[in-house]
Amino acid sequence: MHVEDDLDIQHLVKNMLSSDYTIDGVVGVKDAIKELQQKNYDLLLLDLALVDGNGIEVLQYLKEQDIKLPVIIFSAEGLTSKETENIVSLTKTQTSIEELVKQIHSTLD
Repeated sequence: MHVEDDLDIQHLVKNMLSSDYTIDGVVGVKDAIKELQQKNYDLLLLDLALVDGNGIEVLQYLKEQDIKLPVIIFSAEGLTSKETENIVSLTKTQTSIEELVKQIHSTLD
């Protein structure tokens, strides 16, 4: 699942990965949690600055529900090293979409 409120980025990532993966896209924290309650995912691609809150809330939900899921943070905001345990964190301004796609393939393979 891709949690991203910038629809241009969401569509670009989906187009680059659609031949290999099914990508469900949502724009906010509430939608992400709703999807996680209804489906099992192989990977969570997560922005932190969202329209209805912070992506950290989604990470807290995963922890509270004991959902084991690889997470790639792709955001303008960074995380502290404590917050990134078992999480790949990439900064939008320093990471190309191609590098992001490589990281997704690496995480899922």
